[in-house]
Amino acid sequence: MSRLIPLGGLFVTPAVWSIGTELGLIVPYHDCATGSVWQTAASVILLLGGIATTLISLSKIPTNAISSFIARASFYGGLIFSFALALQLAASILVDPCLR
Repeated sequence: MSRLIPLGGLFVTPAVWSIGTELGLIVPYHDCATGSVWQTAASVILLLGGIATTLISLSKIPTNAISSFIARASFYGGLIFSFALALQLAASILVDPCLR
């Protein structure tokens, strides 16, 4: 199990991003109808989860060369998807859900 931790940024963070993308298509209708802010709350939670997974994958970098390269590539991939999650959060804050 500990050998899979460095791959979290490569597999878990894109999964979190895809969940955020799907929620971004579904939740604004509910937010518009009820006046709630579920999309923003979900975006914040998903962003924090993506950043945490990326940082956890950085903390367990192995010592051999190939595994270290894969772990660092996983970290940088997780950073890219965490940036995408941050952009989704910004969009959920700036765009009114009733404009659809």
